[in-house]
Amino acid sequence: MSIFPLCYFAPSAWYAAALNVAEINIEIAEHYSKQQYTNRMWIKTTNGSLPLIVPVQRTGERKAIRDKRISYESLWQKNHWKSLETAYRSSPYFEYYEDKFVPFYEKKYDFLLDFNSEIQATCLQILQIETPVRLIEIYEKPGFYENDFRQSFDATLESQPKWFSPVPYTQVFEGFLAGISVFDVICNEGPHGRDILKRSFVM
Repeated sequence: MSIFPLCYFAPSAWYAAALNVAEINIEIAEHYSKQQYTNRMWIKTTNGSLPLIVPVQRTGERKAIRDKRISYESLWQKNHWKSLETAYRSSPYFEYYEDKFVPFYEKKYDFLLDFNSEIQATCLQILQIETPVRLIEIYEKPGFYENDFRQSFDATLESQPKWFSPVPYTQVFEGFLAGISVFDVICNEGPHGRDILKRSFVM
């Protein structure tokens, strides 16, 4: 069995792994932790990498990821979409998929789980990944799963998983930045992103 973390527009390495397993099991029972991909994505801009972070409600107590609520005290949806438009409007596939992504920045979701799950379903559909997805509501310690990807992704972009050897593709701005959000792959490569991601998995 394989286990994955819940992510906001997960890094490309997440989808590379998802293309090479028999089942995508998503961990939602573990306690929410700050500075993880649960509410963070990285995009490429003219100034380099940029994190987009979904604010969550602070309750003063630790909550499981499935119970974490999104905060709307700031206009983060408007700001995130503006950043995505600025970075990817000139990419080959942005306008083609725009109508699929806009709703995520118009509708207000109560829970981070629902928001991330719908984004994930859309990305899997675009990349034609038909691997079954299941939410896991019982936390199991490391070592329980044959392929445990929960701690594989460095949300600071300082390192990539040892099994991820990213196949370069043309990005909007000069140079190639590895390991950022799958949003980048989709906007630049569209359905061809599936092959790029699959070949990037070397486990």
